Amino acid sequence: MTRGFYFSSAGYSFQDFTRGWKQSYSQAGFCHAIVFLHSVSEIIPCQFVFSPVKHVFITIKQRHAAKMESSKLLQQMADILDSILSICQDQKRVALSTETVLALDEIARLSKSARTDGSGLRLVEAVPNLSPEQSLHRAIEKIEAIPEMQFSPEQRARLSLQFGRAHYLVGDLLGAQERFEAALRLSEEPAFADVKADAHKRIGDVAFRQNRFAQAEKSYEDSLKVYEQINDLKGQAHVLNDLGTVAFYQKDVMRVKELFSRCLQAAQQTEDARLLAKANNNLGICHNIQGFFAEALEYFRNALRQFQELNDHVGLSEVYNNLGLCYARQEKWSQAGDCYENAVQNAKKADHVYQMAVTYIQRAELCIQISNLKAAKSYCDQALDCFIKIGNQEGLAEGYKLLGVINRDLGHYDVSKTYLYKALEICTKIGNKLNEAETLVELGKLEQAREQEDDAESWFNRAISVFASIGAEEEVKKIAELKEASKEEELFAF
Repeated sequence: MTRGFYFSSAGYSFQDFTRGWKQSYSQAGFCHAIVFLHSVSEIIPCQFVFSPVKHVFITIKQRHAAKMESSKLLQQMADILDSILSICQDQKRVALSTETVLALDEIARLSKSARTDGSGLRLVEAVPNLSPEQSLHRAIEKIEAIPEMQFSPEQRARLSLQFGRAHYLVGDLLGAQERFEAALRLSEEPAFADVKADAHKRIGDVAFRQNRFAQAEKSYEDSLKVYEQINDLKGQAHVLNDLGTVAFYQKDVMRVKELFSRCLQAAQQTEDARLLAKANNNLGICHNIQGFFAEALEYFRNALRQFQELNDHVGLSEVYNNLGLCYARQEKWSQAGDCYENAVQNAKKADHVYQMAVTYIQRAELCIQISNLKAAKSYCDQALDCFIKIGNQEGLAEGYKLLGVINRDLGHYDVSKTYLYKALEICTKIGNKLNEAETLVELGKLEQAREQEDDAESWFNRAISVFASIGAEEEVKKIAELKEASKEEELFAF
């Protein structure tokens, strides 16, 4: 199953996006700015990207007029914009598609290319129908093909960081890890301290996604030290939030509260309303886990109010998800369902496909809890449609794993095995050890349901090996208990 509660962390606000775009352009140049635009195009609404694409269009003309870019580089930029356009068309972002086509037409005119007739129609029809994941990797390949000598050391460091974020967004954790480590190696200069801090944080994010909590904690601590050195309160608040999340999964409740409270204090000093909302959301989760439901509801209401004032539908969706879990823990199924519906509607308003998928997964798990397997399957199918649309491999693996569980509980053992094998294949490919181990456990339970105890034992042993490799000792104990309970049932049967 998924980890349940969704801590507020890396959601993009308009301010975050604008700052990122301006920094990428001013600090690392035009090429880097294009990569940044492409890397976030899956997680932000169309209106956020509209102005930067116009900026690209104007910059292309200005730079070419000043003979600052060669025709070859213009062609490379055109290829990257092609990739952006394929995503825009897939998501029916008409306004953004139009602006991108205009920029492509201008490139074609300036470089005397015969790629388009000026109307953009022929170009639109000629763009290959790539998935977002394929488009993103294509854009990265185009930038990486530009000779390294064209970039300064600082540009290379920042590009490595952005490449890592792009790989992370599409669930390629191994690719992300490689590029974040490269950014860290390139950021030893004092002037690149912000890159160093962010690289440590991102390496921690990868470790966290793989359930390597000790490594995640170390990376976040390293990041926090650098942010403290450069007196970046906002950076500190974000990393304190991450450390609190790690402590939560390490079951260190007192440390969780301490870290999230420090995050709230740092957010108050920065007067950042969004950070305050996230901190309230996370403190709500802490109290909910401890069973202090009244206190949890108060924190969640504060977070809802703050996200509403910000008109942040993604944040609202996250909080409604957590409220749904809060009500589910109290077996208030109707209220939980209403919260999940609000979560979906807010994700739709934000045009945030990933958040919609997360909510559908949550609703599927709720339906499994109340034995409504037909509804669970329906929500799971909707989640998979979303994950396929955005090319998120990690989400696909989670969806396939859930469908395996649902079909096992329905007695459709062969179908269950097919889905679980699909999930296992993806997890192995992208290096998601946590989901791999969880899928192995579900395969063991499937063989138990089929009364194939030897096969079940084999799957459980493989799961133990994977959990042990990432230091998930609590999960190893749970499997041992599961195996012991199965043996007791066998003895009782005799």
